[in-house]
Amino acid sequence: MRRAYVSVVPLSSYDQYVDYVQRMFDRADAATDRLLTADPVEFLSYSSGTTGKNKLIPTTRWSKVSIALKPTG
Repeated sequence: MRRAYVSVVPLSSYDQYVDYVQRMFDRADAATDRLLTADPVEFLSYSSGTTGKNKLIPTTRWSKVSIALKPTG
């Protein structure tokens, strides 16, 4: 099952998306371009920088909802 998933959804890194995120950061109307997600981006937030430096993360309404509904523990 893991091999099937990986063959359909390959691993990627932030570096592969940084140009798109930067474009969203630089242009006020880029959030509606749907460059990285089908949902409009509501804002860009900074990661905590656990891999060495902070990264801008596009946040949508759905991502906020899914985080709020995520079980803890």
